Amino acid sequence: MQRLSFRYAAEWIAKFPKGDVVDIPLIEHATMKLATQAGIRTSETVAHKIGVGHVLLVKRFDRAGAQRIHALSAQSMLAQSTRVSYAGMAEVLRAKASPDIMNERRREVFARFAFNVLMDNTDDHEKNHAFVRLSDEYWDLSLAYDLLPQMNGTGVQGLPVGRKNGKTPLLSAIANHAEFGLSKDEAEKTWLHVATVVNSWREVFSSLGVSDRDIDYLTQFIDSQEKLALRKRPSSAS
Repeated sequence: MQRLSFRYAAEWIAKFPKGDVVDIPLIEHATMKLATQAGIRTSETVAHKIGVGHVLLVKRFDRAGAQRIHALSAQSMLAQSTRVSYAGMAEVLRAKASPDIMNERRREVFARFAFNVLMDNTDDHEKNHAFVRLSDEYWDLSLAYDLLPQMNGTGVQGLPVGRKNGKTPLLSAIANHAEFGLSKDEAEKTWLHVATVVNSWREVFSSLGVSDRDIDYLTQFIDSQEKLALRKRPSSAS
């Protein structure tokens, strides 16, 4: 990874291709753009063509011009917690976020879990989530980053949704709805909204330049029988 500074004083992280089977930087860019359609705030990304692949630029969320914004990973924020999970992150927000944004951010954590499950992003461990300290001394959920299908087919998330478990990630998420300040109906609707966005992943990826070959390769993971079942209503996904 390298850091690049641009003339407009924003600091970005550059991710270069590493000879993978598919164009990983461009796929990450497309995944981030898809996440925004699901209501998830993401770090700004730009993909630049270089040779046969792309370099991905990711704008740092812990910088405001030349000023550094205090940020801690979810691993650090949950260090003293017995709930190292998405629900644990929601609890951090309930305790430390501004009342004006607390409920919205807790719902976003739920949406992040849904999106990561449905897009085969199993690299969603606690180091790949963060919190930022605001000027009013409250904490906020950082912009999402490192969103990328892992293409390994394990189906096991790096971070569990919460303490309650169901037969599928969807049912586990619904079982933990209260931890995110959601009713069961709200949790189901949030999941289905994310699922509806994910249904369009092929079109979104294609519009952003992801090749047909790479999309076909991704299909075996994102559109597997198990993933397609999770994009249905809970009653039919059990």
